[in-house]
Amino acid sequence: MFKQKKQINSRMRTDIDQIKSDFASITPILKDIALKIEANLVEIFENIEHIDKVSSRPKGEESFLNKAIKEVEGVLKYPVPLKEIQDLIGARVVVYYKTDVGNIVSIIKKWFNMVEETNIVPDDISKFGYEGLHFICFIPNAINENHKSNLLVPDFFELQIKTLYQHAWSQAEHGLGYKPEVPLGDEEQRKLAFIAAQSWGADTILTELVNSKN
Repeated sequence: MFKQKKQINSRMRTDIDQIKSDFASITPILKDIALKIEANLVEIFENIEHIDKVSSRPKGEESFLNKAIKEVEGVLKYPVPLKEIQDLIGARVVVYYKTDVGNIVSIIKKWFNMVEETNIVPDDISKFGYEGLHFICFIPNAINENHKSNLLVPDFFELQIKTLYQHAWSQAEHGLGYKPEVPLGDEEQRKLAFIAAQSWGADTILTELVNSKN
């Protein structure tokens, strides 16, 4: 049993080393694709009102590896992480108000082929936390055509749509450096929930003010 476990760990170590090497080899390509996606989005939304920011970037090495080396019962969760992890490239459109989101979604669906759409909200109506609309989209052929021969290059990118307050809260929370494997204390959880609630309230009131002017 011990020998078998040692063999599994050794094989996983080899797999992880290969994953690191593969990711490093396509990092310049991911950066190139991310820049082109951002330029494409900027062009699409150039004349659309209430857009605060459009951005796109590749996943960082540390963030990728943390996800890629996750195990389930001693086996890597993603046997082919470069193809199975769908947010190796992440893009974001930040809008002023919640009332702008529907228009942005309509435009996105005209320009990109969707694989998945997820509206992320807290799972309990009495709680506050991360919110945002996430899409998994095919990378357009015009952007990916020079890299299709490389089998390691992903076919998808993640596109997030957030309001100013949703974006500000998620960036601030992320910047605190909390890690899922280290549980937060009750006081820390209350403070984060308070900030999230305040952001939700500001978003809601702004939306009501905008609606009252229409």
